[in-house]
Amino acid sequence: MISMLKQRDFFNLFSSSFISNLGDAMANLFLIWLIYAMTNQPVYIAIALLCLEIPSILFSPLIGYM
Repeated sequence: MISMLKQRDFFNLFSSSFISNLGDAMANLFLIWLIYAMTNQPVYIAIALLCLEIPSILFSPLIGYM
């Protein structure tokens, strides 16, 4: 893995993917926090997270890994 990170193109791909995934995780965490702060109802958090996963559930069998 270390030898692959020395290649500039792979490092750019790896670091940009990491930063993108980190941003997605932070957005999801903020969404959970915001919903809970506004409603105090965990069921709304579950509904929101389910809505975020629906595209993956529907389209993964058609196009493969997302």
